[in-house]
Amino acid sequence: MKAFLVRVNGKRLCKAGIGPDGVLAAIVNWVGGGPRRSRHGHFTFHLGGLDSRTGEHVDYHTPRLRVGDTVSISIVEARAVDPEAKRYSADLPQGEMAPPSISETPRRRAARGKRAGASNLRFQRTALPRRR
Repeated sequence: MKAFLVRVNGKRLCKAGIGPDGVLAAIVNWVGGGPRRSRHGHFTFHLGGLDSRTGEHVDYHTPRLRVGDTVSISIVEARAVDPEAKRYSADLPQGEMAPPSISETPRRRAARGKRAGASNLRFQRTALPRRR
């Protein structure tokens, strides 16, 4: 499987992976300024993704980052990965409507509305077609 070998300040953090069907992401952000934030800001580091086979989100433990830290990510092929810190369902609570999918364009919405009974349809999460 494709995996991320993650190091922080030269020390191995983990080998993160999802499997053959899913999304894996490593994101480093800095947020600062504004009336509700520290003027010095703060960093966030997210490592995780979505296991499309089970519909579950996965998160790996990540350290707090500061100025001067180094995060390196190597993309590797792996037979096994480290266990995630957290796995949870991506399902919405009963009765809560999902936001429209990215693939729901105005043209598709108009075409769907012309079909019989389409006014009772609710937006559903849909996957974008895979590129080959």
